[in-house]
Amino acid sequence: MDEYDYKGYIITEVPEGDYVVNGIKFPSYDEACDWIDEVLHYPPFTTNPNPVPELHTYHISYVTKSYDRGYDEYIMAYTPEAAEKYLRRLHRDIAYISDFYEVD
Repeated sequence: MDEYDYKGYIITEVPEGDYVVNGIKFPSYDEACDWIDEVLHYPPFTTNPNPVPELHTYHISYVTKSYDRGYDEYIMAYTPEAAEKYLRRLHRDIAYISDFYEVD
């Protein structure tokens, strides 16, 4: 019984001439490799449907209603919408946002 490593999976050649991957028999080595490529979607890390969100820093300039004066804040958030929402909760008297951009 010969064993072959293909993209992190062990393909075992059994005495009957078949090739086994994870308990599944294939008539040829190429078919076993195709199954690994197509069915298991190798490499799995490229097809991850739930990527880890990145934390970004946003610079937001705004004007308040009460003092009619401009301010700016650096806010860390996952999305621009979350940064604006946090800013509006932090300062309830914002008249308008004059500048908004991602720092990193």
